[in-house]
Amino acid sequence: MNAFTRRFPEIERYAMSEARPGRLVTAAVTSLVVGGCLYASTAASSSQDSGGALFGAAFWLQAMILLLYGTSRTTGSVLTERLEKTWDLQRLTPMSSWELSIGKLLGAPILAFYLAALFIPWAAAGLATSSTLPMREVMWDYLLLAGTTFFSLSLGLLVSSHGEGSVGGASAGTAGALMGAFGLSFLGSAMTSTGASKGGTLIPFFGRPCPLEFVILFSAVFFGAWALAGARWRLGRELLEPRRAWRLPAFILSLAAYERALGVPPFMTLIAPGVVMYFAGVLDGAAADRWKAWLAAPPRLWWDRMPSWIGGAAACVCAACVLATLDQGPQTQSSPATVRFYPLILCGFIIRDLAFLQLCRFSKSRSPEVMAMIFIGLAYALPSIVLGAAKASVLLYLFMPAPSESLPILANLAPGWLQAAGVCLLLKNRRG
Repeated sequence: MNAFTRRFPEIERYAMSEARPGRLVTAAVTSLVVGGCLYASTAASSSQDSGGALFGAAFWLQAMILLLYGTSRTTGSVLTERLEKTWDLQRLTPMSSWELSIGKLLGAPILAFYLAALFIPWAAAGLATSSTLPMREVMWDYLLLAGTTFFSLSLGLLVSSHGEGSVGGASAGTAGALMGAFGLSFLGSAMTSTGASKGGTLIPFFGRPCPLEFVILFSAVFFGAWALAGARWRLGRELLEPRRAWRLPAFILSLAAYERALGVPPFMTLIAPGVVMYFAGVLDGAAADRWKAWLAAPPRLWWDRMPSWIGGAAACVCAACVLATLDQGPQTQSSPATVRFYPLILCGFIIRDLAFLQLCRFSKSRSPEVMAMIFIGLAYALPSIVLGAAKASVLLYLFMPAPSESLPILANLAPGWLQAAGVCLLLKNRRG
């Protein structure tokens, strides 16, 4: 064991079980046969650049191994442990959630890494004999493959960490293959768009012109890192590690900053974080007993025991206040005040809905989240139908974030925030 595997013993465990000498030898012989066939077929083809064809075949074979097989292995990592009843034993070890998540991210697909590495000589041979492949483009192709692989593996680990023990290995493998296929599609689209530009396409990113390849690579690594963090936090809950209230707000603010970096208009920036808030409110169920424990918690524990949707809503409000101060662009000259303050209008209705969802958890319903989503859906659908039929659509601002341009900004802000205050007042008086 080296220092790295001592730090993450799960990698060593997977290496001993997955990368046995007989399996490694078989894989090496198979790669020689497959590589020889690729070389023979590309050399005999009518292509003018047989070296480039060999490189392309080897590259996409590596991509399929990493994204399809590797993601399948990662998706089944925690699910297989639960299915085989060995997960509880791992929870008793001194490993932290960080050590477990990194160990499974790099250990479960260890054979996929080995198989992909076996085709590096064939890709290098194709590159050496090619007369058209520029080294810069090859380097970006492999960087995009690395970023896409990191994203797919992290997403597979996130799905695996949220799975239940009743999910079979075949289902986990299928889910992993589907996510790997999505990764392949993403990689193909990225390479097509960047290959056509020949490195000459610059897009604004964080206010600076950046190569399109860099923006795509940054996006894959950015969301991959958050998926890995989500998997780690989910594993940490099962290891009884303390909750951290800053996690969802940090993601909300990071997502809003990422959208602004891509040039999304300020008044539209909080739409995607708002969708994330609804998912977080449903998935992170703060039942009545947890709500009561939070209200009774001492000050040093109050923040970390706070339901995640409350911290996320506070982050949305902070982001909305910042977005309202930014330049909205020339497209808002028809109603600059209404558009400028639209994120704050949206926050009022998001808080109303999430507070109502929390209130439904105090009912006797067996599925309070389903009940809440039905009522929230009706709260948006019924006014649209009734007011549309009555030709009174101007009153929609009272029931949904659809501001009226003929009214001052305070009149547009009031409906959502007054309803949110009313539901939050009912929550404040609840004691479980």
